[in-house]
Amino acid sequence: EYDQASGQFEAIGHVKVKHGDITVLADKLQLVYSAASNNKPETALFSGHVTATQGRNMTSADNMSYSLSSKRLQATGHVKSKVIQ
Repeated sequence: EYDQASGQFEAIGHVKVKHGDITVLADKLQLVYSAASNNKPETALFSGHVTATQGRNMTSADNMSYSLSSKRLQATGHVKSKVIQ
């Protein structure tokens, strides 16, 4: 769902997002927009059975936020990671 008047974007159910080499699967996605960046998405908020993969590395959690500008992923709630160097 996208509400152009409020700038709210929300996707629910079997959400899959690919940004660069990161793929995120979740039950729900909300995009946070910044007025300072010409109403472009600034942060993606994922919730409900979230799994992020990058190459062979994988992280799962209840919630994750992904900064589109810094490409930084932060996971909270029952976080499990598999990191292969």
